[in-house]
Amino acid sequence: MRPDLARALAERAHAFVVSGAMDSERTNPCACGGPEVEHAGTAHRGGHPGTGCRRYRPDTAYQLAARAVDNADTHPLDDVDAYLTGLYPRPTPAPGGHGVGPSDYLGCRKAIQLREAPPPGMVRNDVDMFAARAGSGWHELTRLAREKQYPWREYEHEVAIPGLDRVGRLDEYDGVLARVKDLKFPGEHTWNDLADGPDPAHRGQGHIYGLGMRAQGRPVDTVEIEYMHRMEGEVERFPEPYDEGTAEEALDWLSGVNFALDVGAEMERDRGGPSSDVICERFCPVRDHCWNVAAAKAAGRSPESYTILGAEPEQRHAVWAAERALSFKRDRAEAKTEYTRAHSLLVGLHNGRYGDVLVTNKSRKMPEHEKWAKAVKAALDDGATAEQLQKIPLTYRWDHWVEVKPVRAADLDAEEAAARAAEAADAEVIDLQKAGAA
Repeated sequence: MRPDLARALAERAHAFVVSGAMDSERTNPCACGGPEVEHAGTAHRGGHPGTGCRRYRPDTAYQLAARAVDNADTHPLDDVDAYLTGLYPRPTPAPGGHGVGPSDYLGCRKAIQLREAPPPGMVRNDVDMFAARAGSGWHELTRLAREKQYPWREYEHEVAIPGLDRVGRLDEYDGVLARVKDLKFPGEHTWNDLADGPDPAHRGQGHIYGLGMRAQGRPVDTVEIEYMHRMEGEVERFPEPYDEGTAEEALDWLSGVNFALDVGAEMERDRGGPSSDVICERFCPVRDHCWNVAAAKAAGRSPESYTILGAEPEQRHAVWAAERALSFKRDRAEAKTEYTRAHSLLVGLHNGRYGDVLVTNKSRKMPEHEKWAKAVKAALDDGATAEQLQKIPLTYRWDHWVEVKPVRAADLDAEEAAARAAEAADAEVIDLQKAGAA
């Protein structure tokens, strides 16, 4: 629309807003000025006897005013989610098929079952969508930036996976490098888990995409998982040669889920439950149904106890649960004792790397609020004035501890790659020297 026409339309819409037309019952007037309900026909799409209008045509300025008022205070992440959902709708399976895709690999099978074949009357519970929306926002921003700078790559490429009923969507494919890349934008909790290397589910997902691209006749030599901490911007990459065995293993797992859906088999819960598993508690949309949350609460039980042991637990099941809890309690106590003993050996060591372990001495200054509160209470008991209370100082203490962390797997991989490159360079020099001597 031309800028002058857009401005004129906005001014007309503004007139509807200031007139109060949006505050009362919406009349949805026609361009002729007559309300929608006064137009002829059961659907009110005919003419208006008072204005001489021959058919109903919505007033675009009124519609714009209604839309502006209704969307004046939307949540930014909701807007991002709506945009991305429209841009990248979830791929639909072939008729009669299932929506199981590469991203489901090693996910909770019960959650997949309830998503694909929900029982009648099942109500999905609300979930915390911030992490997913923030990650999707970073994902789209990265795509837009890279699409401009690296136009030879293919982005959001749909890949048919042999044996699955719906296509997958590959983040990046570089035909020049024959590389499949999957991007992830984890938060702090998942980032810490990556210290030991990429998530096995993400590795399998990447190799499945590689399998699908090869089935399309495209070369795939490398599969890379690229992680960026979505709050701090730190990046770690895990490239590895494409391996058909890894891809087939992951595809077999997904095919097993599809088969279970085909025969209507009940699938296992692969998460610990909402009392102990943050994924269940905050991010699973079928948590309340899966773990009988309402019934458990009414019975005064935990969702895990009610679901696993049953509404009326048998004695043998209760014995099993009690003995299992006691066993883990003893193991935890023993592990804590051994950790304390081992940790004490590190006190006084210099900061640095010891093997593949990072040792860091840390300190922090902490206010002693509890000590200050006791002093204030004692002064009040002695009849202190407000002025005297204000003079009671807040004291501080220094906490000291030794932090023990593994060297991150990405750093170890980089060191190994550098060592291989140096070894290859040395071998090339030796070959050149031999050739010169000959």
